[in-house]
Amino acid sequence: SAPSGAFASAPPALERRSPHSAGHVAMAATKQHPVYGAPSGEATPSEQAFSRDAGVEAGEAAEAAGVGEAAEDAEAQEEGKEEAVEAEKPDERDLPVPVEEGPPFRRPPMPLWSSSRRLTLLHEAEPRRWRAALQELENLARMCEASEISTGAELALAVQRVRAASGRATEGMIGLARALASAEERSICEVADFCAVVAPRLAHLARYLPWYLGGEGLCLLPQGETNEVFLTRRQCAAILASAVFAVLPDVPADFEAADFEFGGVMDMEEEKVLCLLAYFHRVAMASEDFLDEVVSFGRRREDPSAHAHQFWMGLDAPLRKACVERGPVEEALDCMLALSSSDKLGGGVLSGCASEEELAFLVAPERLIARLVCERALSSEAIFIVGAARYCACTGTGSACVFDGPCLEECPVPLDARRRRGPRLVAMDPIAFPGKLQYKPAYVQRELLKAYVACLGDPADDVAVAESSSPP
Repeated sequence: SAPSGAFASAPPALERRSPHSAGHVAMAATKQHPVYGAPSGEATPSEQAFSRDAGVEAGEAAEAAGVGEAAEDAEAQEEGKEEAVEAEKPDERDLPVPVEEGPPFRRPPMPLWSSSRRLTLLHEAEPRRWRAALQELENLARMCEASEISTGAELALAVQRVRAASGRATEGMIGLARALASAEERSICEVADFCAVVAPRLAHLARYLPWYLGGEGLCLLPQGETNEVFLTRRQCAAILASAVFAVLPDVPADFEAADFEFGGVMDMEEEKVLCLLAYFHRVAMASEDFLDEVVSFGRRREDPSAHAHQFWMGLDAPLRKACVERGPVEEALDCMLALSSSDKLGGGVLSGCASEEELAFLVAPERLIARLVCERALSSEAIFIVGAARYCACTGTGSACVFDGPCLEECPVPLDARRRRGPRLVAMDPIAFPGKLQYKPAYVQRELLKAYVACLGDPADDVAVAESSSPP
């Protein structure tokens, strides 16, 4: 017979099994005697075989369970990885919106030189805001074309919905509603025609702004750089329409540009809104040739250290004779117009003011874009705007400023080599109310340098016209 300790330990094959297997072996080793109930101290061959088979089966079951648990653990780990990847995956609403291809159009000339700054448009900078505004723009165009919007109040409400979707809702568009209601009386057009024809075209221009600007944003003119950018009238209209609908991004915080928010004007200043309506109506009805004409925005800088006291004392050229002609400044189309401006172009044109500087921007709204692209002028810089057309007339200043009807006549000045026509405006900002300080040498030299830079003229005049007119 087998020794009493024959099953004191499990067979080698079972030593690797789980504790459950060891339990089966222990039961077989302490088999109860069928009569006395005490351990017999030995097992029969059949009992030994049963014990070994049971142990193997139990071990296999445990091994299978272990494999199953490992598979479950691996599956859980994979699910955890997938959840982590899903968590890291950005919301599709925050992904840049592809540029939607619009109708073909003629591109303007390239900037004179590569700019160090660009304004990234909403479709890339704030895609979620752009998607929300885009939906409302499409709704506005559809409702206008279906004559579901036909009054000034209805159109003002629709514009407000676009601005709200863009996160730029204002007080109520009262100035816009009143201006639209009086558009026919003020010789612009019937309000129903404006809603049915002009408004959908404005929504179209704003919608395709990324396409019109080549998908690369808007070239800016920062301080300290001499450069010039060129925009077609179509591109200017798309930028200004986008400002009305508040679908332009904010300029970078470190870029000292003037305010370009139209909400306050459309809330409260009916006369200024009428100037904008006259402009948009003219653009909406314009020919392709007119929309292909170019407006340029330039910045010129001279080194102050090269124009110190000795420079001025060394000049020996005599002053030229001056000729004075009477008549409206706006009718001087073939000369350079000097605008004594604030250091931020247009002053308070969008914030309640209406001096001579503001009027110069109201009658030619394309000039307003200089407030967006040009940083505040330094003492050694001047800003140039060439080709901005006159779209309306205004009389009076301040609270007496009144819209005096649209200007429909074509500018008689021929196009130049860069497809520009019209007056050349130079903005130079004198020191505000210096008093007797203006006679101090430093102040005199500052004003001399400012005038000198302005009289050097449009930066584009220094550069030969490029043969290519491809977009920047």
